[in-house]
Amino acid sequence: INTNAAGSTLGHMLRMYHNISWAGLIEEDFFADVKEAIKEEWRLFRTANRARHTGFQNDLNAGSLPSQIAILDETPTLQKTLFEFRAFKYVFESWGIKTLICDVSDLKLADAKTGPEMSLIDGTPIPFVYNRFCDFLFSEARSIHLKTAFERGAACFSPNPFEYALLANKARGMDFCDEALWQAAGLSQDARKALDSVLLKVRLLSS
Repeated sequence: INTNAAGSTLGHMLRMYHNISWAGLIEEDFFADVKEAIKEEWRLFRTANRARHTGFQNDLNAGSLPSQIAILDETPTLQKTLFEFRAFKYVFESWGIKTLICDVSDLKLADAKTGPEMSLIDGTPIPFVYNRFCDFLFSEARSIHLKTAFERGAACFSPNPFEYALLANKARGMDFCDEALWQAAGLSQDARKALDSVLLKVRLLSS
């Protein structure tokens, strides 16, 4: 259960080095899959927010990928996954996307009167944020500008709080063990058996 599998680039590179095939389980070309995911998220964001933006208008009307991406985390240069941020930066830039590795405090939100755009402190516009900051719900005080940006549609966040709550919150593991939920969803018995064969049983433990 995750929208943001840390170490995925390392796993992909090791798989390629050892010539291990995961055919039938995941996309053979990991980065091609990532690219298509970004295209789809950017398409959905553009569709929902085209009329609301001014500063990103050229970006919104351009190709299927954003012109710039910020890879966001808390003090990213101190993170053990910095190597992965740099790997993604290399890949994104090979697609023609200017990519910046940013701290949470590096981003700011424009005043509502001047537009909803998110940018760096120096004014560089940021239309797309690849969020690796662990406050995925933007519930902490230091994330208030991110929460406001998300609610205004100031930038496309991947993952965003809604995606995280649906797909990555570990409480979903309990939902997936709830037979009544699957019955209500109309899941077939064959599909239920397939899920049972791979899903762990999750229980909530109190203190």
